[in-house]
Amino acid sequence: MNKDLRFGLIGAAALVVLVLILPFLVPVDAYRARIETAAEHATGRTLSINGPLRLMLFPQFGLRAEKVTFANMPGGHAAAMVSVGDIKLAIRFLPLLAGKVELAQIVLDRPNIELEVNAAGEANWTLGRQGQTRDGKSSVTLPQDTEFSGIKINDGAITYDNAETKTHRAVDHVNATIDITRLDQPIKIDGNLMLAARRVDFNAKIVTLKSFLGDGLTSLNL
Repeated sequence: MNKDLRFGLIGAAALVVLVLILPFLVPVDAYRARIETAAEHATGRTLSINGPLRLMLFPQFGLRAEKVTFANMPGGHAAAMVSVGDIKLAIRFLPLLAGKVELAQIVLDRPNIELEVNAAGEANWTLGRQGQTRDGKSSVTLPQDTEFSGIKINDGAITYDNAETKTHRAVDHVNATIDITRLDQPIKIDGNLMLAARRVDFNAKIVTLKSFLGDGLTSLNL
């Protein structure tokens, strides 16, 4: 056998072995509490990872968490504002070495999203209310350099309850691609959902996620 070919095969075999054993060598579960604490610090709400937390290598490097819940606002009707059966966070590896977080993609499988407005007109998607600034901007504190390449929602369900106007809406089988790059950049959304047994295709544009999560007015084209 050719020497170069032999070394190539050995190298490929070593790489395969590394890929297979790396998830068992990296103590990903040890970071569960750190992730939950960081999320609470950034949003003012409790994030709980109730299922397994695993390292992903294929098709992209990242993390996979199961049975994740994000708490509702104090006094909210639902126990959790968001509950997700499975979350995949694809992270770009090279920027991570330089201390920069770039999320290649976030995939939410079977999320249940419960949006609420209480009798005082307070919405549960307005985060970090205690740290709210006077100009109505959200106090969500993600790192300034955080970047995204998009969020996908697969087979989700969304409810909307407004105690102030006595309004209730519900849609299911929501599939959407959210084109988001940074918190301070415009967001485009394309997808479809089922409303009263009818399929509805939609597209939308939000001025920025930061303004949407704040307490001021947000421009939305739907």
